[in-house]
Amino acid sequence: MMDDRLDYGFALRDYLENNEKGKAIGILAFIIRNYNGLSDIYGDAQMETGIAMISDFVKKNCSKSLKFFNNGGRFILAGDREADWNSIYKKLKLRFEFPWKSYNAELYLEAGFALIDYANGYDSVEEVLDTIGTMLSKANSFGGELLSFSGDNSRQAYREKVGVRDALEYAIVNETVEVYLQPIIYAETKKVVAAEALARIRDDRGEMISPAVFIPVAERSGRINLIGEQVFEKVCSFIEENETSLRRSGIEHINVNLSPIQFMRIDLADRLAEITDKYGISPEWIRLEITEESMREERFLIKQAELMRSRGFLFVLDDYGTASSNFVRMKDAPFINIKLDLELVWDYCKKPDRILPMLIAAFKEMGFSITAEGVETEAMAEKMLALGTDYLQGMFYSAPMQIGDFLNKWKLFQSDVADN
Repeated sequence: MMDDRLDYGFALRDYLENNEKGKAIGILAFIIRNYNGLSDIYGDAQMETGIAMISDFVKKNCSKSLKFFNNGGRFILAGDREADWNSIYKKLKLRFEFPWKSYNAELYLEAGFALIDYANGYDSVEEVLDTIGTMLSKANSFGGELLSFSGDNSRQAYREKVGVRDALEYAIVNETVEVYLQPIIYAETKKVVAAEALARIRDDRGEMISPAVFIPVAERSGRINLIGEQVFEKVCSFIEENETSLRRSGIEHINVNLSPIQFMRIDLADRLAEITDKYGISPEWIRLEITEESMREERFLIKQAELMRSRGFLFVLDDYGTASSNFVRMKDAPFINIKLDLELVWDYCKKPDRILPMLIAAFKEMGFSITAEGVETEAMAEKMLALGTDYLQGMFYSAPMQIGDFLNKWKLFQSDVADN
């Protein structure tokens, strides 16, 4: 039995490396859901007591032949794939239906569980660790019943992920991250007044990799900063080369996304200002989009935003409505525009209610302009205009287009919209 205080990041790796090559194993992983949030509620000391109680329970109630590892709110049982994993899962799940009590703690915890079956062994330790991390992330999000995954699926998923990582690295080193622009429409005139810059990369066959696939990989690997900076610089270069044409076209600014990780950089203001200075453009050409996830550290948000605004950059809140939206704290938020997430827009257009109209009216009263994302039909556009949204964005107007084609296509696009 492993020491329950041992960091499984090292201990589990050592166990997997020393396992007989190709030996079939089973892994039952579970995670205390919302561990960080619960630590804020109960305090670190009580959570540490809870971890010890859970570890003791596993030691006393699970087969001694299984290896046990834990790291904070994550727990791993590994060993013979023929073990009665379902019974172990049921025993643990039942225990979590009751509070964990000691002389100084009473914790109400919920766990998410995942079972990984390596019936044919595994090719690499990294493959297994990657799969455990992915499955625990899913278990943390969804909880509920036992999530099951086979080693064969794991192997294929890992190979695909490695392919994405290789494509990311190639794009970063060779500066081949592509920038696409999607027009942003002024609702009243139906004219293009801005655009959002979107990063794209390709695999070794030249096929586009979905942002939903490569962005999370870039964030987990820490490469998102380099991707974001490359997009920012290419947008600045585009503006510098086409500033006169953009102004004549009525384009007022281009939105560039900042990931929460990128936003946390303490040198962000200096670095972005350095790039705009390099190309001789005003920061007013750029609006920086951040999501609600970046608002978790409110004091840092305000401090970072003030520093960025002192350099001339303005902020847009992207995808409002996807996270735990807190309307009250928006009154002091440093944004000039709020982009309503497409799910919020679609939901209203399918089944109108009073919530979104009241939300938009309140935001407008607070001085924010509003952009509706995900507009796919003329009827949706008219509904959003009737609610008072200032800007519209979505496939009804245009799919994202390569940055080099943007100025060539916008005139035809403007004419088509005007004819409609």
